[in-house]
Amino acid sequence: MILAISPHLDDVAFSCGGYLYDRARAGTRVRCLTVFTASVPEPTGFALACQLDKGLDPGVDYLQLRRAEDRNACRRLRVEPLHWDFPEAPHRGYSSAPALFAGILPDDRLDTTALDRRLRALLRQHQPTEVLYPFGAGNHADHLQVIGAVGRIRPEFPDIRYRQYYDMPYARKFRDRYPELDTTVPARCLSGQTFTAKLAACRAYTTQLAFQFGSADNVATVLGDREYLYCPPPKS
Repeated sequence: MILAISPHLDDVAFSCGGYLYDRARAGTRVRCLTVFTASVPEPTGFALACQLDKGLDPGVDYLQLRRAEDRNACRRLRVEPLHWDFPEAPHRGYSSAPALFAGILPDDRLDTTALDRRLRALLRQHQPTEVLYPFGAGNHADHLQVIGAVGRIRPEFPDIRYRQYYDMPYARKFRDRYPELDTTVPARCLSGQTFTAKLAACRAYTTQLAFQFGSADNVATVLGDREYLYCPPPKS
């Protein structure tokens, strides 16, 4: 089994959906765990702004909509979705967009002990042969928290193959920051059927399309037909 860990409800599809589709189509069981999917009633401040800038009414359960989108996307990729109820960074004290991409705040209210415990239990239960998790392109706090959790428990599961996916669209938007792409990190070029399936999955995240890509028509241009998976060496 492959376990792909996604901070948000779209990161895995945007970043390595083609790879997962190919593996699932070949008969491998694939699960996609999204960590930060908690619905928070009556959001305020920056958390509310993150909903309003998607054109949604303040009374809408934004994360409920996003979980439904993710289930739709996962069906298109032939993977099994799993949603955890940790709150996104705007509900943990991050008060602006620049703050989200400036590293982990010292007073981040994430319960990292609970996150590590649940991730450890999931790996023991399902015993995946491969775990995919973010590289951290873009430096988003939620992505960094996931990377930290995997790093803390990885020594307990040395037989798993660990691979990091370059976070899209950040790695594409800030390509000059990642010169290793196509050099030391080879690209996976997606075939026509795989690329079509990935685009269908990405376009299932309807609340994100205008914000991330301008429109659904721009998804292919922004993401491109390449994916980048990096195998981090084990810690000494």
